[in-house]
Amino acid sequence: MKFIFYIFRGMLSLNCQKLIELVLSDRLYMDTFGILECTGPLFHICDLDDPDINISMAKYKYRTFLRERVSFINTVNVQSPEVLDSIHLNFRLIFLRDTAAARWIDEATYELLMNVVCAFSPPE
Repeated sequence: MKFIFYIFRGMLSLNCQKLIELVLSDRLYMDTFGILECTGPLFHICDLDDPDINISMAKYKYRTFLRERVSFINTVNVQSPEVLDSIHLNFRLIFLRDTAAARWIDEATYELLMNVVCAFSPPE
């Protein structure tokens, strides 16, 4: 799993806005955060093939958090599906930037995520 994480991290570091939009789309975002769960500190200090290692200790629980703790509350009556999609995408971008990728993100990728957040901010 850690190799999939490293491949995925490399893909995000390509700084391609379309790729980031794709991996955070409604269809793929849970898979994306599932891949990013495998970034725990145990990957850096031990061999995960060791049967005595409890892998669950090394995983962050992004998908569980997103499924069980996060809920969208529509405080303003938004009926446009495009606006709702951009609100959800902005949340995922900010969650990726500030939580899931905060430990390894480089400046260029951080700036790209900020630009994408600004580009997909709903009109006022």
